[in-house]
Amino acid sequence: MRASCTAGAPPAATETAAVSQDRAAEAPSASASSSDVDFQNGSPLAAPDRGDDWSPPEAADEATHEFAVAMAKVASDTKGEDILVLHVGPLVYWTSYMMFVTVFSKPQLNAIIGKIEKEAAENWGRVITGANPGRGEWEVLDFGDVVIHAFTSEQRDYYDLESFYGAAEEVELKFLAEERQTQSLGWQKSL
Repeated sequence: MRASCTAGAPPAATETAAVSQDRAAEAPSASASSSDVDFQNGSPLAAPDRGDDWSPPEAADEATHEFAVAMAKVASDTKGEDILVLHVGPLVYWTSYMMFVTVFSKPQLNAIIGKIEKEAAENWGRVITGANPGRGEWEVLDFGDVVIHAFTSEQRDYYDLESFYGAAEEVELKFLAEERQTQSLGWQKSL
């Protein structure tokens, strides 16, 4: 049957088919037992064990950290609430930082997402990866090394994503502490 697929085909097509068959033969079996899978930290999405002396390049990690904090600031400036940025890089292989922000309405969600996309593109040269279909009650912006979740309080409470990353380090958002201090000083002056 396979021979009939490649018979009369140009040599490049035959070579491509042969390479595909070789790769398929080298691929791990779909029937691999669960003991063959490394479930570090109880998650199949855990970061691979790179050894104790491995660390990401500092400059790249610092730029990613700054980007995550800058996106949190945009969310705060657009009245997002309960903003949390976690450094999840040591726990998962597919991103370095995860941000969570609560919104109270779809218009606010659209505003936050729109401003984050604009800030990321104009000032950081970054665009979201993948499609960003519609605007619901929970939206995800995937910038590769930073993933942003913006959702209503109901969705955030229901899915409780933060609990999946309980071992992650929380990133200090100094601008939030400064805003709280400014607000408390304002209240004291008005008394």
